[in-house]
Amino acid sequence: MKCEWSERIRGSLEKA
Repeated sequence: MKCEWSERIRGSLEKA
């Protein structure tokens, strides 16, 4: 299982 959700959440927090 890849940690895609983790990367998406990290990008969302960094963009916020």
